Amino acid sequence: STLDIVSGGRLELGLGCGWNQTEAGAYGIDIGSVKERQDRFSEYLQCVRSLLCEPVTDFTGRFYTLTGARNEPKGPQQPAPPIVIGGSSPPAMRRTIAQGNGWYGFMLDVDGAAAVVGQLERTAQEVERPDGLGPLEITITPRGRLDRETVERFAEAGVHRLVPMPRGLMVPSDTPAATRDEIIASVESLAESLGL
Repeated sequence: STLDIVSGGRLELGLGCGWNQTEAGAYGIDIGSVKERQDRFSEYLQCVRSLLCEPVTDFTGRFYTLTGARNEPKGPQQPAPPIVIGGSSPPAMRRTIAQGNGWYGFMLDVDGAAAVVGQLERTAQEVERPDGLGPLEITITPRGRLDRETVERFAEAGVHRLVPMPRGLMVPSDTPAATRDEIIASVESLAESLGL
């Protein structure tokens, strides 16, 4: 809620259930089996949405219990900031349809994005989507260099938003990361190639 307020209502909350026990262990969490991790995450989403939307949250689940919990002040996006879910497993697809405002995919090409959109459409035929979630928005960080034709192909595949990765931002740990100027130059080059 604080980030939503500070950003002037521009926050989109991106969440995924994770897979790395070392990372989870840093927070004192044993992610357990894949099924347990997915169940924990789905329950967590219920808690978060309740805290963001309801004046008072009373929740009793398998993993979390909240009694008389309040989250104040609420952010400007009502009932809550959009929740964007990552993950490509069947449970992640079901969770996206049932609990998410959007889905995010990382390093996908047009064909990969189209396959995910198709998977989400098939899942939506099997899983009930609450009316209050609105249409599902698809966001992709694309693989490879973008040009206008590729951007149009992503749109035709059902992608609503692209989040480009500037050259030099993701590098092996033994390689120096790009400088600020190199990243800005990469973004400017992309904007020029797209005619922006």
